[in-house]
Amino acid sequence: MRIPLLGLHQADNAALAVAAIDALRSRGWDISDGALRDGLARTRWPGRLEVIDRNPIVLVDGAHNPAGLERSLDAVQKLAKGRPLVIVFGAMSDKDLPSMLALVRSVGAPVIFSRIGWHRAASPSDLAQQFPGESEIAESSAEALSRARQRAGRDGVARGSRAAAS
Repeated sequence: MRIPLLGLHQADNAALAVAAIDALRSRGWDISDGALRDGLARTRWPGRLEVIDRNPIVLVDGAHNPAGLERSLDAVQKLAKGRPLVIVFGAMSDKDLPSMLALVRSVGAPVIFSRIGWHRAASPSDLAQQFPGESEIAESSAEALSRARQRAGRDGVARGSRAAAS
């Protein structure tokens, strides 16, 4: 069965859904294999490794904790496969920023810190000060995505947090 979601973690989620269907079937629910396949094939999860552009590939993801960010970045690196990769990052100030920034740093890609229009948001300058790698600051998500597209080039990949890229 194929699912239209990116990332190995989404295959894990699909396997959980199949297990749930099996459990329902064991309790008498009549759910056909066709309905299961159709449901998985039609699955959409806006903002979760969602492709919003193709030249370059631009993905947004709503990972908001270290575990989710690690899976997101792993999937993006596999997708990039040696192509230029640029990360747009913004986060809420009440999140585990040191761990999340360490994960972003481990990718080794340039980072553009973007302002998020939310009262709990960490400022881009604060994020950049805590980040030991190559980075720059954009005052708006539109500016950040524009720069990321330019830096990635036509064949590259840009990954943005849902909050920073919306």
